[in-house]
Amino acid sequence: MELWILLSLLGGALQAFRVAGQRLLAKSQRHARVKPSDAASPFGRVVLGVPIAFAALGIAAQATEASLSPIWRGPHLGSFWFWVVVVAFLQMAATVVQTRLVSRRNFALGVVYVKVLIPAMAVIGVVFFGDYFSVWEWLAIGIGTLGLGLMTYGKVAGQADLQWDWMTVFLGLGAGLILALTGLAAREAVDALPQDKMGPVLRGISALACMASVQLMASALFIAARDGREFLDLWERWPTVLYTSLFSVGGSLCWFVAFALAHPALVNLVGQSEFFFALGISILFFRDWPTRGELAGMAIMAIGILVVLW
Repeated sequence: MELWILLSLLGGALQAFRVAGQRLLAKSQRHARVKPSDAASPFGRVVLGVPIAFAALGIAAQATEASLSPIWRGPHLGSFWFWVVVVAFLQMAATVVQTRLVSRRNFALGVVYVKVLIPAMAVIGVVFFGDYFSVWEWLAIGIGTLGLGLMTYGKVAGQADLQWDWMTVFLGLGAGLILALTGLAAREAVDALPQDKMGPVLRGISALACMASVQLMASALFIAARDGREFLDLWERWPTVLYTSLFSVGGSLCWFVAFALAHPALVNLVGQSEFFFALGISILFFRDWPTRGELAGMAIMAIGILVVLW
């Protein structure tokens, strides 16, 4: 099995646990000083992830005996940092939208809804970046999209009847579109680094470490400007912050290296394995039970994953 497939599967598993942490960080606590802001989840994702990412970067550079100077100087520098900043703010926006989505609907479904990014990423890649997909890859993408559509029909929080949840559609499409742009921008950031001086693993970790640093500064400034007491609330919830950061940086490491090896749409298609883990978390920890129709949609999405693996 190819490395990018293994990384996509592992990244999907880690991201499911990371989103669970984001949902907990966005939830108000009884003794909290202030209501959690939209920056709480992005901050919790990276506050401990930044040092871990740079530690992994140092280890990878030493293991490959490669120089990290391309991150700081060279003719490619402007392009690399432009895409890094774009990825950082797009991912922060996606984190906020996805956190609201998983708070509104079943956790597992909130995780899967954003996979609308896969067809969006494929179309944007073909139209604007000159990407190419085989007939089988398009078939897999189409099957996954069909499963996603079936899952939109379900129960809305606080209502007993099955119905089309248009707010979920809006949030899912929004998060999916933002993440589609994020994945394509991440690939551009990784590809901006010189491939003759840095391998795919080192380029992926470099882009991740720099992106996480930008996110940390931006989310910290937002919290400080809004109400600095939120830092104390997050400090008191350090186990959740640590949990979220560890799974976030682990999943992102897998994604960024996989982006250097394969198209982001295919990486995310295989990464839909995330919903198996999300379903277990949803049932065991949040007591959210999907409907039969939603399970059918998930099963169809699983077929799409099997097609691309085959």
